Amino acid sequence: LSQKNDEKNALIQQQNEARATVIGLNHKNQLKGIDMTSPDIRAGVALLIAALSAKGTSVIHNIEQIDRGYQNIDQRLRQLGANITRID
Repeated sequence: LSQKNDEKNALIQQQNEARATVIGLNHKNQLKGIDMTSPDIRAGVALLIAALSAKGTSVIHNIEQIDRGYQNIDQRLRQLGANITRID
């Protein structure tokens, strides 16, 4: 990327074909809650982590993907202080 670090919101480093690291820079822009869909287990948990750190309300559809690998994750996160609600 040709931009200077102080102009970017995040630095994305590709580790390999299946993995990248995202590092937030300057914290100028906060994540905002949105509606999203979980395509698979790992991506769904990544969306969940992002939603927990976002400002506002996020809705994750297709949570069955997350449930396949993380039973009762909403209850366990609530025990840690997360503001998370499962809706039908």
